[in-house]
Amino acid sequence: MCAAPPSFLALPWQQLTKFTGEVYTVRECLESLRAMPNLTECAFGVSSLEDDTEVFSHPNIQHFNVLGCSHLAAGAASADILGHVTLPALRTLKIKDVVDFNHWTLDLFLLRSAAPLRKLVICPYEVVGNEFTEVILSDTFFTLRLTELEIWDPSNLFLPLLFDSIAQDANALPRLRNLSFRGCDFGTSGMTVGAVIDEAALPVTQRRHLAGCAQLQSFHLVAGRRDVALDTVFSEARLLPFKKLKESGMDIYIGTENSSVI
Repeated sequence: MCAAPPSFLALPWQQLTKFTGEVYTVRECLESLRAMPNLTECAFGVSSLEDDTEVFSHPNIQHFNVLGCSHLAAGAASADILGHVTLPALRTLKIKDVVDFNHWTLDLFLLRSAAPLRKLVICPYEVVGNEFTEVILSDTFFTLRLTELEIWDPSNLFLPLLFDSIAQDANALPRLRNLSFRGCDFGTSGMTVGAVIDEAALPVTQRRHLAGCAQLQSFHLVAGRRDVALDTVFSEARLLPFKKLKESGMDIYIGTENSSVI
């Protein structure tokens, strides 16, 4: 639904298990959650910030998408809803195409919800200047039982710290099996594809063989947000660690949306 909260329509809201609302204020999002106690899948495109709104807990939502701009809702592009909900049953969280992603808000949401989260996707709308994606590497984050993590446009400060932790500590994201980075073709404070290749080779190999945690099954590194050619020819020496991982049975993909160099 677009710009029409549940109070506008007479429907059996309590029976719904899936819902998408675009161009909603935070208050309209919370109104929707209250009206639909049986929701298990929900997506919102939030169009305004409301600092004084209370925090609402929904016990049944397992899959939650925070949407950004679409052809129907060009103004909906805020992640502010995460500061106003608690979702203790959450298994999948996707934050996509928002302009105000805040790692502090995410960390507090994760701490507050204490959910059995299995999949986390973070994809801001655009990176501008030095605003590349970072996640607070706190105990709250590292103790998540994630099996799948996908991050777009990671910063060159965040990514080495993440790799260092998961390579040496079996308790850091102990169930992680699938790791993906996308949009890595920027410069400045972001990680280029070549930089991620150099940074990831050793820690990904170490994590693959680390005892006491789930075995890493896949590593994907995809350049850009569109079908663009890689601007670097990677030598055999740089790609060799990943080729060995692929030969061992690991799912390795390094390239564009349409082709991999591995």
